[in-house]
Amino acid sequence: MNRPIAKSLAVIAAVVLTVCLYPAANAVQSLAEIYKSGKVRFVPEITITDEAMGGKDFFGSLPYVAIDDKGSLFVCDYKTNNIKRFDPAGKYLGTTGKAGQGPGDFNGPVEIVYSKGRLYIREGENLRVSILNPDGSFIKSVPIDIQKESWQMMRALPDGRFVIQKEIVPWQSFKAQNVNPKNLNAPQDFLLELYSADFEFIKTIYRCQVRRNKYVAKPHFANVPIPYAPYVYWDISAGGTIVLGNSEKYEIELYDPDKGKISSFTHTYTPIEVAASDKEQFFQGITVTTTTDQGNRNVKRGAPDFIVNNTDFPKVFPPFHGIKVDSQGNIWVILWTSSKAGKPETLFDAFGPDGKYFNLVRIKDEAFVPYRPLWMREGFWCPRVNADGECRLVKYKVTGLN
Repeated sequence: MNRPIAKSLAVIAAVVLTVCLYPAANAVQSLAEIYKSGKVRFVPEITITDEAMGGKDFFGSLPYVAIDDKGSLFVCDYKTNNIKRFDPAGKYLGTTGKAGQGPGDFNGPVEIVYSKGRLYIREGENLRVSILNPDGSFIKSVPIDIQKESWQMMRALPDGRFVIQKEIVPWQSFKAQNVNPKNLNAPQDFLLELYSADFEFIKTIYRCQVRRNKYVAKPHFANVPIPYAPYVYWDISAGGTIVLGNSEKYEIELYDPDKGKISSFTHTYTPIEVAASDKEQFFQGITVTTTTDQGNRNVKRGAPDFIVNNTDFPKVFPPFHGIKVDSQGNIWVILWTSSKAGKPETLFDAFGPDGKYFNLVRIKDEAFVPYRPLWMREGFWCPRVNADGECRLVKYKVTGLN
C-alpha cells in the first residue's frame, strides 16, 4: 500500500474513532438507572456564596433562580431587591435593579423565570410581573390584581407561553363577588391557567377546590392553616407536558397545555399515621408576624394559643406532598414521612415519563427535597440556607451510592 493511501485510511480511521468515542464520553447519565437502585445522593459540584461577589453585593434571601440558554444564572433576591447574575461556573457578573417602584426597580421579587430571551420577575410588593432583557434593560410590566386572585407560581412552556398557578380564597371571593361572610370557610379554588408570553389570558387548564386554611374571628380575624391538607402539586417536563397530582388520592395526571388531560396513572401506598411529634413539629414551624404602631415588625416562632385551639389534625398524611420532573422527564412523587421514629427519611417514588414505576428512592446525606430545582443534564441548581441563615446557591449532581 502506498503512503498517500495509507495516510488517508489512517485519517478516516481516526475520524471514525473520534465519532464513536465522542457520544460515550459525553453521554448523559441515565437517572432512571440510578433511581432503580433505590438510593441517590446529591453531590455538591459548585457552591456560590457572598465571597463570589467580592464585597460588591451579598445574598439576602433567594426564593428563586433562573438559567438562560448558555447556562448563566439569574438570582432574584427578595431582601436586597435586585437580580444577581453569575456565569455557569459561578463567577459573579453583576447586579441588576434596586429597590423602588419605577421601571426596572424591584420591591419584593419572589420569583424569576427565563424564557425565549427574556427575564420575568414577579414582585410580591409591587404586585406586578416585570419583563426585562437579560442585560437588565426594562421592557414592560404587567399588573397583578390580588383583589380577585392570588398568584402562587408561574412556569414557562418551551414555546414561550406561561402556566400560572392561582388560588381564589374566600376573602377575595367576598370582596370581588359580595359573597356572604358566613361562607368564608368555604373551600379555596385552585387554578392552572395558560397565558401568552405577554401575559394575556388564554384558557383555564385545570381547576378544583382545595382547603388549606380556615378563618377565625376571635380574638381577631385570622387564617388558620389546616395541617397536612391535600393539595395540588405540579411540574412541567422539558417537552412541555404538565405533570399534576391532587394528593387527596395517589393519582398522577399528564396534561397537554392545549388539548387537556392526556393520561393518568395510579400507585398503591400505605397511609402513615400523624403522630404527636408531627403535631408539635407543625406548630413549631408556624411564625407569627405583628407590626407595632411605629411600623416595626416582630416575628415570633411557634403557634399562638388561638391557632393551637382551632387546629384539627387528620389521622393520616396524604399520599404525597410534591411532584418534580427531572431533566430526563422522569417523575418524582415526594412522599410524606413521620417524625415519630426520630429524623424522618426523605423519600420519593420514581416513575418514567410514561408513568412506569422504577422504585421507592431514598435520598442520602444531604437529604432534602429541592423546592424548585433548575435541572442541568445530570443534576440541578438549588438555593440553600444553612443553620446560621446564610444563603448560598449550589449545583448538585444526582448520583447513585457506588
